[in-house]
Amino acid sequence: MQIHVIQPGQSLYQLSQTYDVPVQTIAEANEIDTASTLVVGQALVIPMVGQYYWVHQGDSLFKIARTYGITPERLAAVNGISVNQPLTVGQRLYIPPAPRRQAEINAYIEPRGDSVSPALTQAARETAP
Repeated sequence: MQIHVIQPGQSLYQLSQTYDVPVQTIAEANEIDTASTLVVGQALVIPMVGQYYWVHQGDSLFKIARTYGITPERLAAVNGISVNQPLTVGQRLYIPPAPRRQAEINAYIEPRGDSVSPALTQAARETAP
């Protein structure tokens, strides 16, 4: 998912072309009509996997990769460029989604009342080492 803030002269069609997402998909995600006039400063959700980044002055592949938690080699490969290729201001880079992390959660729930349900007692016995 990407958040896009509308600039002067932008349209749903232009956003569709920029992000490679159908106009109808953008309109539905933002609950607007495809013929709606966009307002400068309006924030729209662009439903997509991953996101795009536009290169700024002073950016490098290494700096951008570090910001998004991926390797420069992966960022270069995803965008079909050499890891040593200089970037140009305004160049669009695709940032793939971060992998989901495994999490182990250890929690304690304070029982209420005078008894514990047999199902909860059995589940605790099954998970205990």
